[in-house]
Amino acid sequence: EGSAASPEDEWVRIDFSGSQELPGSLQLTPLPSGGVRAAATEVRVETDQGYKDSPIRPDGSPQEVAAPAGPAAWLKVTILKSQQGRPGLTGAGFT
Repeated sequence: EGSAASPEDEWVRIDFSGSQELPGSLQLTPLPSGGVRAAATEVRVETDQGYKDSPIRPDGSPQEVAAPAGPAAWLKVTILKSQQGRPGLTGAGFT
């Protein structure tokens, strides 16, 4: 869960213990807005192969997002855009 005040540019990164072959899309589940939290509406999936940006629905449903296909030593997901719930309550994030 990111900052309640400004979720844009919040990120999570995973460093793999070895190189992993990643497909061209991944399933991502954002935390739902529910009117009480900011919710991501666009994300960037980045690896050492580059990055791909995807719009996402802020409804908390699992969804496919584009990813750079190929071997990767790490994976990073960044919130690029969001919609605000009620300011100051709780931040955007992923499950």
